[in-house]
Amino acid sequence: MINKPRYIKIVDENGDFTRVLRLHKFPDTSKCFYFEPQFWVKDGLIVRKDTLFEGDDIYGADGCGFLPSNLTEFRKYCRKQYQKFKDDEVLVNRYAIDFLGAKKPPYDDRHVTSVKYWV
Repeated sequence: MINKPRYIKIVDENGDFTRVLRLHKFPDTSKCFYFEPQFWVKDGLIVRKDTLFEGDDIYGADGCGFLPSNLTEFRKYCRKQYQKFKDDEVLVNRYAIDFLGAKKPPYDDRHVTSVKYWV
């Protein structure tokens, strides 16, 4: 049996190795999967909703290659993805905050950088 790296980097749309994935194995299959942290808004909170890749898509002939990575780079990538999502997708109305008492979505670093797979 070949051991797979726990963390890997794959290419982004520009051909640079910037996307960091983590290995995940489901108990009912022998296949390996990797997940990439992604975010979305649910009930007024920014929550994780990860993207899943099959190991064959990365290691197979159609894959674009990978580089080994580590937990530190994975957490840094999670924070970067969170900030990018917040800046690009979440619109915070200053009027709603100042006059209506609305709050910005809270930031929870443990949740953002978790190594668990979030469906």
